[in-house]
Amino acid sequence: MIYTDRLVLKKVTLDDIDIFTEILSDPDLTRYLPKGESYTQEEIKNYVQQRCEHWQKGFGTYVVTAKQNPSEKIGYVGIETIATTHFRDIRYSIATPFAGQGIAFEAAKNCLDNYFADGIGEKVFGAAVSQNKASIRVMEKLGMQQEGNIKLYERDDMVYFSIK
Repeated sequence: MIYTDRLVLKKVTLDDIDIFTEILSDPDLTRYLPKGESYTQEEIKNYVQQRCEHWQKGFGTYVVTAKQNPSEKIGYVGIETIATTHFRDIRYSIATPFAGQGIAFEAAKNCLDNYFADGIGEKVFGAAVSQNKASIRVMEKLGMQQEGNIKLYERDDMVYFSIK
């Protein structure tokens, strides 16, 4: 687990399907993901299973909870290998009721700091749909620099960042 001033980041388990269902079935949130639309219940189940299995690599996705109320799930954050590549990217999403409180930045910063401190890797990418100004601001605040000549996902409207 990772503890921040306000948050607890714990490794995702199959029991966390509820927060992934809340986020991945929300059309306002999923329009900014590489898929661009809400996930089906079967896709969400597979998504959570894959997040759990990724931890076999020694790093992965955390469920974000409030330190003052650890049973209240707020969102997720993690660093994972992008399918069919050797690149790693940071992923985060915060449930709508908790948006705009700096939670994504706090969770992402601590996730990155932990990843680099553990010597797991040297470079992490970030991706956002160009219209997702909030996510772009988080990456810029993290110190990530825009990458010009890379395409990690199929969508043409994505911008990419990285940090070493």
